[in-house]
Amino acid sequence: MLPICRQVGVAIIGHKTRRVLVQNSILKWLWLAALAVMLLPIWVVMRPPPPPANAQAKVAVRATAHGISLATWRPDTAVVITRAQQTVLVTITCPFGIDQGVLRRSAETWPEKVRIRLRLSGLESFKAANGTTEIRWSVSNSKDRRTSVSLRTGPGISSGARTRILAPDSPYWTTVLVGAGTQQNPSSASYMEVSLPPKLFANNPREIRLHWVDFYRR
Repeated sequence: MLPICRQVGVAIIGHKTRRVLVQNSILKWLWLAALAVMLLPIWVVMRPPPPPANAQAKVAVRATAHGISLATWRPDTAVVITRAQQTVLVTITCPFGIDQGVLRRSAETWPEKVRIRLRLSGLESFKAANGTTEIRWSVSNSKDRRTSVSLRTGPGISSGARTRILAPDSPYWTTVLVGAGTQQNPSSASYMEVSLPPKLFANNPREIRLHWVDFYRR
């Protein structure tokens, strides 16, 4: 009789153990499902915006004229290159507000003057680099539109390179021309125009890398 009772007891205990394990497994999955539901809105907000339907996987040339060309990453960025006397003007329209590009010369030397006109409403950052020197411009959103210019130097211009704030008497310093805003939004600029300093072209580099960020990017 005793062995039979022992077997029955073991069976009952085993059944209860399995039931507890099943309950714990169900609770675990319910907890994970609840956590996923809570984190879903955060993921939706923080995920990067999807690329345009016709997004390309690599950089492409958007315009070529007057001995230079400009290639950009985003296919919706438009570029127009014009020339007036000794100055070449590169006009960039970037609906997204953030992009980067490669300005490359096809002639033996660069034009005497190169100006970059960004059709942005604000300028959080604009960078131009020749491989060993990187200049960064930014324009405040205050009424005085204060411009700050900084410089980083070194082979490859790594992220650890030292940044130096420039004074107006530096050969790398240039002002940013701010286009007037519209009647509907006078505080917002119509464009930001940067003159690339001649010092950036001193060694006649083959290309200049550009990167820009609009304050009001989409």
